[in-house]
Amino acid sequence: MALNMGNAGVNAEAGGLNTAAANGYLAIYSGSKPATADTALSGNTLLAELTLPASPFSTVNGVMTAAAITPVSAGNTGTASFYRVYESDGSTCLWQGDVGAEMTLNSSAISSGAQVSVTSWTHTIPK
Repeated sequence: MALNMGNAGVNAEAGGLNTAAANGYLAIYSGSKPATADTALSGNTLLAELTLPASPFSTVNGVMTAAAITPVSAGNTGTASFYRVYESDGSTCLWQGDVGAEMTLNSSAISSGAQVSVTSWTHTIPK
């Protein structure tokens, strides 16, 4: 039997993620995305780390849309392939996703010192 959630359920789940991500971090990496968000990084390069605002997302019917995130200068050079969202402790990973699918950057080809900004980012809670 498959689980199906209504809008109230997916919005409640999104609200929990929004609270957990508040003042947290968005880390942009190069390399192969690990199998799960709990899998340790292996051979990945942290290209940039952006601070999330106190209310990082708005949600409608389980679709979380990112609020404005202040751009940063990249710390390393590489091709952005995936991201991870961390709580404000900087070590608890909430979820990971693909750059170019859920998230669009100003450029996926990142050079050290270049500005990195998120141009669009949504995360959909499955119904």
